[in-house]
Amino acid sequence: MEKRSFGKKKIRNILFVRTFQKLHNVGIAPPLGLLYLASFLRRTFGNDLVLKVVDMKIEGYTPHDMVGIFESFQPDIIACSVCTDEDACMREVARLAKIYAPGCFVVVGGPHASMYYNEILECRDIDCAIIGEGERTFSDLVRALGNDDDFNTIRGIAVLKDTTVVRTPVQPFIDDLDEIPFPAWDLIDIDRYSHCGVLLMNTMLAGRRYMGVFTSRGCPYQCVFCHNIFGKSWRKRSAENVFAEIKVLHDTYGVDEIHFFDDIFNLDRERVKKICDLIIQDGMHVRLAFPNALRADILDRETVLKLKEAGAYAITFALETSSVRLQKMLHKNIDLDVLSEMIVYSSKIGLLTKCYTMLGFPTETEEEMTGTIDFVCNLPLEAASFFVVTPQKGTPMYAMIQCMFPDFSVNFNQYNYYMPNNRYEKLLGLPISQFQRKAYRKFFFNIPRLLRLWRKTPRKEYLFRCLGPFCSRVVSILSREK
Repeated sequence: MEKRSFGKKKIRNILFVRTFQKLHNVGIAPPLGLLYLASFLRRTFGNDLVLKVVDMKIEGYTPHDMVGIFESFQPDIIACSVCTDEDACMREVARLAKIYAPGCFVVVGGPHASMYYNEILECRDIDCAIIGEGERTFSDLVRALGNDDDFNTIRGIAVLKDTTVVRTPVQPFIDDLDEIPFPAWDLIDIDRYSHCGVLLMNTMLAGRRYMGVFTSRGCPYQCVFCHNIFGKSWRKRSAENVFAEIKVLHDTYGVDEIHFFDDIFNLDRERVKKICDLIIQDGMHVRLAFPNALRADILDRETVLKLKEAGAYAITFALETSSVRLQKMLHKNIDLDVLSEMIVYSSKIGLLTKCYTMLGFPTETEEEMTGTIDFVCNLPLEAASFFVVTPQKGTPMYAMIQCMFPDFSVNFNQYNYYMPNNRYEKLLGLPISQFQRKAYRKFFFNIPRLLRLWRKTPRKEYLFRCLGPFCSRVVSILSREK
């Protein structure tokens, strides 16, 4: 494979950009993917590179706000981490980068690049897409650009050759995650992500300064709606390595709250308990939360109690749907009885309990949506999110919908988990908007639930400030025209 020739040049300035499209109020988390890339580069190239991270989400930047950074930093490489609803922002950032940082190489990674690299590379301002796990691939790319090597030596990328998108062989996953250096936290202002006015993935904080942590990659479950960026083989960090990261965050960076971002943190029950034991034995005072949700039917009371002893104050559970038929069709296959038991027990011992559901699955009926809403509302939960099904390319569910509706396609600007896509809603013939409004009304217009939420919220100011954007999202859903 040939590449667009940039000529042999000294690669020095690398700008990492997390894009942002203000379509709705979303939780903001530290850009850990970019921080992992940066730390991996540091280990590989030492001090030969100058690295800079710009998080457009936390800054509230538009693409034009990036112009001054392009001009002053003059990056040799710009690496963008992109979600699908940020596609328009990504394209404009790339266009402006080519104007104000002439000769720069623009590479895109993240979930959007892994699923839609063909569409991304239609934009001639983007030179390369990284598919899947990025540390090794990006490091190889930086080396190849510096040496003016052909890209056929790099695994895990897609480039445009003439008018054809060419993808290289898959990059093998990193099996031993303990070998990956800790994220380059010094490249961001940690305090910005812990500000009370910022809507977090977890919605609230108990501590004063938090950081997200990934302790594993991949997921062995076969849910038809889920991504496959990190594979279906679960790879875990050792409990000792996880604790070492938490210790550095606590002792060096003053972090007193950890949010675990794993797709399935609690797959190995003994590892979970060992992480907790290490925190307890150290005497470290940290708070723990799980905004990406735990799988409830592989929990038990002993593990939940151990999490609480280690500092957990909130647990989120992923339900998706209470329909047994849909659970089987989606290959989620969660045990609803165990889920209910774990929610009841968690709430009983004082944990703030939350739940994620999804409305609008293909073949779902109005009765099944009503059943899910009733199921959630009858549990002792303090918070719940009723997301809208949004098919992702490359998943079995996307193929299922395309089979049902051959003309179906994704509009990147309407890629929104919070509001129904009008076209998708019409194709299914389901009044998803109506049921979403019903769900939020029934769940939150409940005095005992609101009193429990007030009692269990560790920092009450979050109910007024950080929860404000969340409440405005709910209000916008409730006020949509029927």
